[in-house]
Amino acid sequence: MDISTLYLTANKNLVAKAIGELSYEENIQPMENDTFVLPLDSGVKYEFKAIKSIWTSLTVNASSVIRVQNGNSEEVKSAAQFFIDAKKELLLTDIVLANFIEEMNNTLIRDIHLLKKRNGVRAATLLKMSEVERESYLNGHPKALLNKGRIGWNIKENQLYSPEESEGFKLHWLAVKRDESLYLFSETTSEDEILSESLDSKEMQRLLSFLEENNVSRRDYLIIPAHPWQWENIIQTQFLFEIANKSIIPLGIFGDTYRPQVSLRTLSNITRPSNIDIKVPLTILNTSAIRGLPSKYIKIGVTISDYLEEVVTSDPILKEANVAVIKERAGASFKSPFFSQIEEAPYRYHEYLGVTWRESIETLNNEEKEISSLMTGNLLFVDDDGNSLISALIEKSRVDTSYWLSLYFKNVVIPLYHLQNKYGFSLVSHGQNIILRTKNSLPYGVAIKDFGGDLRISDEHKSKYKDIPGIENLGNLPAAHLIHDLYTGHMVTLLRFVSGILRDSHKIEEIDFYSLLAKEVEEYNTNNPPPKEINLLREKFERVIINTVRFQIGYGDSSERPIPKLGTDLDNPIFLGYKSRQ
Repeated sequence: MDISTLYLTANKNLVAKAIGELSYEENIQPMENDTFVLPLDSGVKYEFKAIKSIWTSLTVNASSVIRVQNGNSEEVKSAAQFFIDAKKELLLTDIVLANFIEEMNNTLIRDIHLLKKRNGVRAATLLKMSEVERESYLNGHPKALLNKGRIGWNIKENQLYSPEESEGFKLHWLAVKRDESLYLFSETTSEDEILSESLDSKEMQRLLSFLEENNVSRRDYLIIPAHPWQWENIIQTQFLFEIANKSIIPLGIFGDTYRPQVSLRTLSNITRPSNIDIKVPLTILNTSAIRGLPSKYIKIGVTISDYLEEVVTSDPILKEANVAVIKERAGASFKSPFFSQIEEAPYRYHEYLGVTWRESIETLNNEEKEISSLMTGNLLFVDDDGNSLISALIEKSRVDTSYWLSLYFKNVVIPLYHLQNKYGFSLVSHGQNIILRTKNSLPYGVAIKDFGGDLRISDEHKSKYKDIPGIENLGNLPAAHLIHDLYTGHMVTLLRFVSGILRDSHKIEEIDFYSLLAKEVEEYNTNNPPPKEINLLREKFERVIINTVRFQIGYGDSSERPIPKLGTDLDNPIFLGYKSRQ
């Protein structure tokens, strides 16, 4: 495809996604007749073909969308024009709209690159790839309209550091004063062991020689990595005082080569793939927030990893479901002594410099036992011929779709539900945090990760954990709110799209999909009755919306990260599946 065709395709895809998601978020109300019609206050209307899902969202046929103005019809040529046309319905000010279109153009140019990269790549081929390679083919957040905006990066920086284009890079290393840093290493992990995960013996010796030649004592200094972009654009300017006063000593480029995962900040070692991942701050705006690393989660990530491992190895339900914890082995943070005095400063100023060392999901794999692991977000991949990765996985397992899905619900959804029901632990269960473990391509278990900010404890349970050091840094909310980390995080943000993919490929109808899920939930509830506020068989659930938040708060600074908003209640598809079985 030439650039004109690619540009049109990317814009049509974005308009189709926008109509579908903004219908779900209730910003717009398309009218259904033989086809759908979306009349707008601007006088423009859009006509299109779509399927209305059990969730009330629309799966829009991108090639069918027509823009009609003054009686003249034309194919969609620009997503920017769609948002301008819908400005009043979306309550967009001119300032927010202009910023939004800038972020949209950043996303579109990445989408065009992905269209070229994915051309001719079949879904089944992804199953043969490493996880970090597989993630380089993914489209990104399925709900966020602008999921690759990366405000702060130019074309060259995307080529170097984006998951879809990076060929790998080495890290910039720093020595930071221990008495000015916050850090914690797991009791089973030494600092040298952590360093050796990134530095082979030759590179370790080169680093140690550099420290000795420059009189840098490891007793006084902690050695940490930084993303090369963060070093070039943030650290060497915003920490100039600390560098001048030797609170921070730049060491240079050392060690193994890394590639970014789809989350951008988390990096996989491609020199030695089973070695630990490294998560570092990137002060760029992507999807909902600027991607820093809050210091308050540094210690608790290590501590809670060890605690969760004890839970999953001792609880019968979690053991049977082969639940694994991808542990955070160490963490460190260094805060500016000046910005730290400004409590209500925009949050990015407090999240410039830090690191989390986390186990790689590659360590979960066992070729001999045919056990593999993949981020559940991969299940949304559909190739140019309409073949999906989840269909390829089901076909490879040689079982029928219903049986495969029942295993998924039993070994992935139910353990996450149980963690909240029995223990009050709630993990934001979107496609990046939840890892599907397969054995002979069948759902065999689940692995969980990312406990810095994405793990919370319900108010009803928090007193049980008061003796865990740093536990106060985990968020607390009523259980009725936290159930959305599972319901909105996994059902709405992942399974809503998975069920649509399987519906469109004629594998299974949506009501039957959720009937299978309801069956597993009902069986679990019988033996482990949940409080009514977190019961996944509730008739109604709150509709959590995210794109509208950006429309309302715009692009200005804030001392807090954005939080989602609520729409009208949803008719719970799991309840509808339950009723269909009666």
